[in-house]
Amino acid sequence: MENATKALIIAAAILIAIVLISLGVFVLGQGTEMVKENSDMTPEEVTAFNNKFNIYFGKRVSASKVKQLVKVVNQHNRNTTESEKIELKSVDYETGHRVLFKDSADDIDYTDKYVTAKETYYVYVKDEDYTANGRIKAITVLTTTN
Repeated sequence: MENATKALIIAAAILIAIVLISLGVFVLGQGTEMVKENSDMTPEEVTAFNNKFNIYFGKRVSASKVKQLVKVVNQHNRNTTESEKIELKSVDYETGHRVLFKDSADDIDYTDKYVTAKETYYVYVKDEDYTANGRIKAITVLTTTN
Protein backbone atom coordinates (compact mmCIF):
# COMPACT_ATOMS: atom_id res chain seq x y z
CA MET A 1 0.00 0.00 0.00
CA GLU A 2 2.86 2.39 0.82
CA ASN A 3 4.45 1.77 -2.57
CA ALA A 4 1.20 2.67 -4.37
CA THR A 5 0.90 5.91 -2.38
CA LYS A 6 4.49 6.85 -3.15
CA ALA A 7 3.94 6.07 -6.84
CA LEU A 8 0.86 8.35 -6.92
CA ILE A 9 2.76 11.17 -5.22
CA ILE A 10 5.63 10.85 -7.70
CA ALA A 11 3.19 10.79 -10.65
CA ALA A 12 1.42 13.91 -9.33
CA ALA A 13 4.76 15.70 -8.90
CA ILE A 14 5.74 14.82 -12.47
CA LEU A 15 2.41 16.12 -13.81
CA ILE A 16 2.76 19.37 -11.86
CA ALA A 17 6.30 19.79 -13.20
CA ILE A 18 5.10 19.24 -16.78
CA VAL A 19 2.30 21.82 -16.34
CA LEU A 20 4.73 24.39 -14.88
CA ILE A 21 7.25 23.86 -17.67
CA SER A 22 4.51 24.16 -20.31
CA LEU A 23 3.23 27.35 -18.71
CA GLY A 24 6.77 28.78 -18.65
CA VAL A 25 7.31 27.98 -22.33
CA PHE A 26 3.96 29.59 -23.21
CA VAL A 27 4.71 32.79 -21.26
CA LEU A 28 8.20 33.00 -22.75
CA GLY A 29 6.73 32.60 -26.23
CA GLN A 30 4.23 35.42 -25.62
CA GLY A 31 6.98 37.70 -24.36
CA THR A 32 9.16 36.95 -27.37
CA GLU A 33 6.27 37.75 -29.72
CA MET A 34 5.66 41.07 -27.96
CA VAL A 35 9.33 42.03 -28.15
CA LYS A 36 9.42 41.04 -31.82
CA GLU A 37 6.29 43.12 -32.52
CA ASN A 38 7.79 46.17 -30.90
CA SER A 39 11.28 45.89 -32.37
CA ASP A 40 10.58 45.08 -36.02
CA MET A 41 10.36 48.75 -37.02
CA THR A 42 13.03 51.41 -36.93
CA PRO A 43 12.06 54.81 -35.47
CA GLU A 44 11.80 56.19 -39.02
CA GLU A 45 9.48 53.34 -40.04
CA VAL A 46 7.32 53.94 -36.95
CA THR A 47 7.05 57.64 -37.84
CA ALA A 48 6.12 56.83 -41.44
CA PHE A 49 3.56 54.27 -40.24
CA ASN A 50 1.97 56.69 -37.76
CA ASN A 51 1.88 59.51 -40.32
CA LYS A 52 -0.58 57.48 -42.44
CA PHE A 53 -3.09 57.99 -39.61
CA ASN A 54 -1.99 61.29 -38.03
CA ILE A 55 -3.61 63.27 -40.86
CA TYR A 56 -7.03 62.23 -39.53
CA PHE A 57 -6.46 63.44 -35.95
CA GLY A 58 -8.05 66.57 -34.54
CA LYS A 59 -10.72 68.04 -32.27
CA ARG A 60 -13.27 68.95 -34.95
CA VAL A 61 -12.89 66.31 -37.65
CA SER A 62 -15.60 65.98 -40.31
CA ALA A 63 -17.67 62.83 -40.78
CA SER A 64 -16.20 62.27 -44.24
CA LYS A 65 -12.67 62.32 -42.79
CA VAL A 66 -13.70 59.84 -40.06
CA LYS A 67 -15.22 57.53 -42.68
CA GLN A 68 -12.01 57.76 -44.71
CA LEU A 69 -10.01 56.90 -41.57
CA VAL A 70 -12.21 53.83 -41.05
CA LYS A 71 -11.49 52.71 -44.62
CA VAL A 72 -7.73 53.24 -44.22
CA VAL A 73 -7.67 51.33 -40.91
CA ASN A 74 -9.76 48.49 -42.33
CA GLN A 75 -7.48 48.21 -45.37
CA HIS A 76 -4.43 48.15 -43.09
CA ASN A 77 -6.02 45.50 -40.83
CA ARG A 78 -6.88 43.24 -43.77
CA ASN A 79 -3.25 43.28 -44.93
CA THR A 80 -1.42 42.71 -41.64
CA THR A 81 -0.94 40.23 -38.84
CA GLU A 82 -3.23 40.13 -35.82
CA SER A 83 -0.63 41.70 -33.54
CA GLU A 84 -0.16 44.68 -35.87
CA LYS A 85 -3.83 45.52 -36.36
CA ILE A 86 -5.16 48.90 -35.28
CA GLU A 87 -8.26 49.02 -33.12
CA LEU A 88 -10.83 51.76 -33.66
CA LYS A 89 -12.47 52.76 -30.39
CA SER A 90 -15.41 54.91 -29.52
CA VAL A 91 -16.51 55.62 -25.99
CA ASP A 92 -19.65 54.06 -24.54
CA TYR A 93 -22.80 55.74 -23.28
CA GLU A 94 -21.51 56.13 -19.71
CA THR A 95 -19.42 59.08 -20.82
CA GLY A 96 -22.15 60.62 -22.91
CA HIS A 97 -20.62 59.72 -26.25
CA ARG A 98 -22.31 57.40 -28.71
CA VAL A 99 -20.64 54.14 -29.76
CA LEU A 100 -19.65 54.64 -33.40
CA PHE A 101 -18.17 51.27 -34.25
CA LYS A 102 -19.12 47.68 -33.66
CA ASP A 103 -16.45 45.26 -32.45
CA SER A 104 -14.24 45.88 -35.47
CA ALA A 105 -15.58 48.80 -37.55
CA ASP A 106 -15.55 46.42 -40.54
CA ASP A 107 -19.28 46.98 -40.88
CA ILE A 108 -19.26 50.09 -43.07
CA ASP A 109 -23.08 50.26 -43.14
CA TYR A 110 -23.10 50.48 -39.33
CA THR A 111 -20.39 53.16 -39.37
CA ASP A 112 -22.20 55.13 -42.10
CA LYS A 113 -25.35 55.08 -40.01
CA TYR A 114 -23.72 56.57 -36.91
CA VAL A 115 -20.96 58.77 -38.34
CA THR A 116 -23.06 61.58 -39.75
CA ALA A 117 -22.32 64.92 -41.37
CA LYS A 118 -24.34 66.82 -38.75
CA GLU A 119 -21.65 66.14 -36.12
CA THR A 120 -17.92 66.68 -35.79
CA TYR A 121 -15.55 64.23 -34.16
CA TYR A 122 -12.54 64.23 -31.87
CA VAL A 123 -9.99 61.74 -33.23
CA TYR A 124 -6.89 60.98 -31.18
CA VAL A 125 -4.59 58.31 -29.74
CA LYS A 126 -4.35 57.85 -25.99
CA ASP A 127 -0.89 57.45 -24.46
CA GLU A 128 -1.59 53.80 -23.64
CA ASP A 129 -2.62 53.12 -27.25
CA TYR A 130 0.95 53.20 -28.55
CA THR A 131 3.26 50.18 -28.53
CA ALA A 132 6.52 50.35 -26.59
CA ASN A 133 8.33 51.68 -29.66
CA GLY A 134 5.68 54.31 -30.40
CA ARG A 135 3.59 52.63 -33.11
CA ILE A 136 -0.15 53.34 -33.02
CA LYS A 137 -2.19 50.32 -31.94
CA ALA A 138 -5.58 52.01 -31.30
CA ILE A 139 -7.36 55.19 -32.37
CA THR A 140 -10.25 56.74 -30.41
CA VAL A 141 -13.09 58.63 -32.08
CA LEU A 142 -15.59 60.66 -30.05
CA THR A 143 -18.55 62.76 -31.08
CA THR A 144 -18.25 66.45 -30.25
CA THR A 145 -20.98 69.00 -29.77
CA ASN A 146 -21.43 71.59 -32.49
